Amino acid sequence: MILKQLMLKNFGKFHRTSLELKDGINIIYGRNESGKSTIHTFIKAMLFGIRRQRGRASRTDVYTRYTPWENSGWFEGAMVFSCGEKDFCLERNFRRGEEAVQLVCRTDGELLSVEDGDLSVLLGGISETVYENTVSVGQMKSRTGEGLVYELRNYFSNYQGSQDGKLDIEKAERILKNRKREWAKIREEKENKQRKETDRITYEMEYLRKELEELEAKVSEIPKKRKSPREEGIRKKIRMTGTLGSVLILLLCGILDKILTGIVFSMVLAGISIFLYRRVRPKPPFGDDSYRFLRSQIQEKRTRLSNLEEELEELERTFAEDRREQEEIEAIELAEKKIRELSVSMQESAGKNLQKQISQIFREMTEGRYEQISVDDHLNLYLFEKERHVPLFMVSSGTVEQVYLALRLAAADLLCQEEPFPVILDEIFSMYDDRRLAQTLKWLAKNRKQTILFTCNHREEEILKRCGIPFHFIELHMES
Repeated sequence: MILKQLMLKNFGKFHRTSLELKDGINIIYGRNESGKSTIHTFIKAMLFGIRRQRGRASRTDVYTRYTPWENSGWFEGAMVFSCGEKDFCLERNFRRGEEAVQLVCRTDGELLSVEDGDLSVLLGGISETVYENTVSVGQMKSRTGEGLVYELRNYFSNYQGSQDGKLDIEKAERILKNRKREWAKIREEKENKQRKETDRITYEMEYLRKELEELEAKVSEIPKKRKSPREEGIRKKIRMTGTLGSVLILLLCGILDKILTGIVFSMVLAGISIFLYRRVRPKPPFGDDSYRFLRSQIQEKRTRLSNLEEELEELERTFAEDRREQEEIEAIELAEKKIRELSVSMQESAGKNLQKQISQIFREMTEGRYEQISVDDHLNLYLFEKERHVPLFMVSSGTVEQVYLALRLAAADLLCQEEPFPVILDEIFSMYDDRRLAQTLKWLAKNRKQTILFTCNHREEEILKRCGIPFHFIELHMES
């Protein structure tokens, strides 16, 4: 990104003020109270808007401090910048309750949508926190805050170290977690279905067993009732009656000549006996048809019970053998473990790259006096000369300022790769000696497409001229 024009239509002390910016180093010079910090704040407000505080905090927040001095109902600005090969114009109305923003591509006339993220895309997704802790350095604010620690850790967790620069570890983990939930849901649905089917079969088997017990009890009663004592006694009496009758008839009729007549009478008496038996015997509670029916019912239910037992065994065996979901879940868990291991490795690699970049920047700014800077997880910095370790508290304030500038610039190289930002420095060189300042300006001229320096003295201008470094000079006047 290159800032080309700042139009402070009505912002703070500025009214209808326009500033032209160039590639390379821009010096915005002005005495104290001339509005340098206002312009610095304006750039941030145009990129990220202004959030109004609540309660007492609103009395001294950015919105209140930079509300236009005249005609406060008109609170607007515009900015022209380039990204890639195109120029864009960004306009904002900061008036509370009337906030509005418009983004237009001047190259092709396309109207873009800030609400839908088009501006964020042009900025390479850089957040306000990254902006404030890397490329934008305010007065007395060289030291970075916890926000940069968070942003770097987030970057490290997504770092790949390949040509494209990034692998979204968090996104990969989210995808794996979602897939794991999906497979777990499928597994749970199958388990619920299997449980319901098992319960159904088990319940039906228990019901069949109870029915079988009842039917077998009924069948076991049938023979006893068919051979009751009363029935057996009647049978014996009838048999005895028939036998005695036959004997008497044979005696009465003689042995030879009356045999035929005896046979006839015997047959008559036998018929009478059978008739009497059928008339007087008690009927059993279950007939033969009922007995056969009960036996068939028992056999049918036993068959059904056997089938259900086989069905239950098959259901349990199939469920135990069907491990697809579990295997998928185990594979995802393995992938998650590998990604975590890879993330740790990437973080170590990215941390080394950051440390290497800081060391290189600082080495050039100090003409090789310090060979290396080490950085811990909380961005605490440690210096190393050629032969010894130097704690940060033992070096001069100017060196400390340089160390933190090197940290910011190195972090910007990591976090703003998609769209490098201009470096905006507001009165940060007061603790630098001329030699260190010259080296720093040389590095900025060589390694940054655009640098904007706010200053209240001519030292930077003079050193740039002495070093033969081209720059664009803007002077602010008190009447602005």
